[in-house]
Amino acid sequence: MTTDRGVAGTTAVIDVAIVGGGVSGAYTAWRLMSSKAAESPVLAELAQGSSTGRLNVRLFESSDRIGGRLWSVQMDNVPNLPAEVGGMRFLNTQLNVVGVCAPQQLNLPTANFGFADNIQYLRGQHFNDGDYATKPPLPVPGGIPYFLTSTETNKNPIQLVIAAIEQILPDAMKYKGTDLIEYLRGAVVDGVPLYEWGFWTLLRSKLSVDAYHLVQDASGYFSIYGNWSAYGAFLEFIRNYADNHYMKVVGGYQQIPLAMIERFRELGGHAQINSHLLDVQPDSVGGEPVIRLEFMLSDGTTRFTRYAHHAVLAMPQRSFQLLDPASLPLQSAAFREDIMTVTPEPASKLFLTFDEPWWTPLGITTGRSDTDLPLRQCYYIGTETAAPHTGMSLLMASYNDGMADSYWDTYLDRSAYGPNQAPYAGKHSDGTDPRLFAPHDMVIDVHGQLEEMHGIQIPLPTAAVYHNWQEDPIGAGWYFWNPHVRSWEVAPRVRRPIADLNLYTCGSCYSENQGWVEGALNTAEMMLHDCLGLPRATWLPDDYYIGP
Repeated sequence: MTTDRGVAGTTAVIDVAIVGGGVSGAYTAWRLMSSKAAESPVLAELAQGSSTGRLNVRLFESSDRIGGRLWSVQMDNVPNLPAEVGGMRFLNTQLNVVGVCAPQQLNLPTANFGFADNIQYLRGQHFNDGDYATKPPLPVPGGIPYFLTSTETNKNPIQLVIAAIEQILPDAMKYKGTDLIEYLRGAVVDGVPLYEWGFWTLLRSKLSVDAYHLVQDASGYFSIYGNWSAYGAFLEFIRNYADNHYMKVVGGYQQIPLAMIERFRELGGHAQINSHLLDVQPDSVGGEPVIRLEFMLSDGTTRFTRYAHHAVLAMPQRSFQLLDPASLPLQSAAFREDIMTVTPEPASKLFLTFDEPWWTPLGITTGRSDTDLPLRQCYYIGTETAAPHTGMSLLMASYNDGMADSYWDTYLDRSAYGPNQAPYAGKHSDGTDPRLFAPHDMVIDVHGQLEEMHGIQIPLPTAAVYHNWQEDPIGAGWYFWNPHVRSWEVAPRVRRPIADLNLYTCGSCYSENQGWVEGALNTAEMMLHDCLGLPRATWLPDDYYIGP
């Protein structure tokens, strides 16, 4: 490990301090230590002050783990099937994630993510995704249980949304890449720029009430069809429902930040967990301007200070709000206004294990099912095949956002689920984690909903884990841009909040890939290029757009 070196023989100063051990912070740390200082004038100047010629880079994480909103939990009875409590998939067109996983970089195996649509259980009726194309809607008995117009009949939910987008902006689907982004930024609907509109408002103008409810019910998401920025929503839909497919990291998505930090440490970097940032201030050491960072250890009493030439805050909105109000970034009215241009979206997941995959007799092997019951989405993760675990299976029994997430809050102060109601929590490398307790009554409730949704009796689960992402300091499952916001102008300002201070930010929260690992990586890449002078990552094509 490297050690802090002094400035003019006085207080030790870190070259680059990174706050946040999520994927954007881990990426920043890894890229800095794996790059040659000579590639950047900024880093070359820092390295000149070192007897080893190496940068002194340190990362500080407030929790007891690396990963942020990537959390691949290994449950005892299904050790080879990670429960992806946070992010779980990416698109093959997201070239930064693809690039970092490649053999030449982190060498993390990837595979297709099973996304087959299985059961649709909506308004008390069972049908499947193929029925949208063949069955009539209400009032025909046994039809799709929604009153749809003649132009909406025989379209699945995604086709309904795409048809609405094509009515609103007839040319939008023709564009790709930077051409699409430029088109949407300049798009005007009824004399008003697209970014001024809310997505729900525009959908309501083109979809009947029941078609809108069908789209929201069958998607499994409330937030995506809410009134966030229509610019961001159109960009999300047109990019992500084109000719692409979902992928996953074999063995767990959290392997990406974990592998980055492992490489970072091997190259001489230092990562410290259980260190919560309290305050950020400008200071001076040996006559040189520095950034002073005040931290609190997880014991709640021990404080410590670090000084850095450059500091990267790889944090979402809620983490900024938890800083001391006197912190320098929050003293900027412009920055305070900019960080409020996104809205936190609640999200939670509940995983169950079973002695056998009870869903296979229904013809289900992988993918997901959707319902308007509070569980909303369930995913059939897989079955252990290696002895002694043959037959043990994992189900993501509930994936919630919006008001469906709040449904489960009533159970959170009850006993955890397990054999004979003994507490059970998922395990990670540090042992039992109370943040993953699944309350017994919650599990019994979702078990009943699973039976109703699938139309069969199912066995009780053997174990369960649950996590709600609204907990501090993350505060949300993801964040969405608000209407009326020129996100492409806000994002660069957030990236460097104080013009004359070497203080930078990154993370998916203020990206054009919100809620995706790609957004976290891309904002970190732009920050490294724009603020620290690193050349573009070699795995990114020159024409691949990473953000404003």
